[in-house]
Amino acid sequence: MTILFLTLPLMALVFMWGFRDAGWCKAVRPHEYLPYSLGALVLYAYAVLCTYPPTDSAFFSYLSLSILVTLWLVGFLYDYYGERIDQLSGRVRIFYRVSRLLIMILIAAALIYSWFGFKEAGFLQMALVFMLLICLPHAVAQIDTGPLRLWKVSIFVMIAVFASLPVPAFVEVLYAVTVFYLIFVLEGEHQAVLGMSGSFTIGGLIALWIVHALSLFEQFLAGMLLILAVVIGKHIFSTKAVMKTSFLRFVDHVGIRKT
Repeated sequence: MTILFLTLPLMALVFMWGFRDAGWCKAVRPHEYLPYSLGALVLYAYAVLCTYPPTDSAFFSYLSLSILVTLWLVGFLYDYYGERIDQLSGRVRIFYRVSRLLIMILIAAALIYSWFGFKEAGFLQMALVFMLLICLPHAVAQIDTGPLRLWKVSIFVMIAVFASLPVPAFVEVLYAVTVFYLIFVLEGEHQAVLGMSGSFTIGGLIALWIVHALSLFEQFLAGMLLILAVVIGKHIFSTKAVMKTSFLRFVDHVGIRKT
């Protein structure tokens, strides 16, 4: 576990350099493009926990890993094709067709996961799992409107996750803190971004935690509250609202290097 833990900073750099060399970058401002590699780092960190050490938790199962890989891939393709609208000479129709295909892939993956993971729990449970896997990644993506905004919201979710679980081992806490710190540094220093792939991955993790840690009613309540919080948060943390409120402006700039 210690060796895998030490690979996190290395993989963060490998993903960042690899995405940049491949041209998988997002325009954050005129003439500035940053690789959307942080989602791959989050996925890698989760995959490590799914494979080592062995665990009976459904949250860290290969089935859960497969749906998260699908969510990351769909988000990655959104990033990839979304950044190439201008290069398609105005042929937005192509992106529209790709977008529909990605939605169909996401729906199919959510249906398969709901069936194989929760068919014995009943129709209501399967329907709720399907809804959370579809809605939460899209809802979380609405928060990622600026550097570290999604990171700051995710901190509160991580606290809730640790509060609802048995006391974790120190190395597990350190592992999660390291992932958050790497994202904080790389995004705050304008070296990489989460992008849609990172937003979908984090949204998928939240959805998986809800369906595996809470009861049916609690899952429904948590899902609705999170979606409502995203809608309210999107309005509160919109660029205009942030610029008008000194406290929100201060929070928004915490951790971000001035350019």
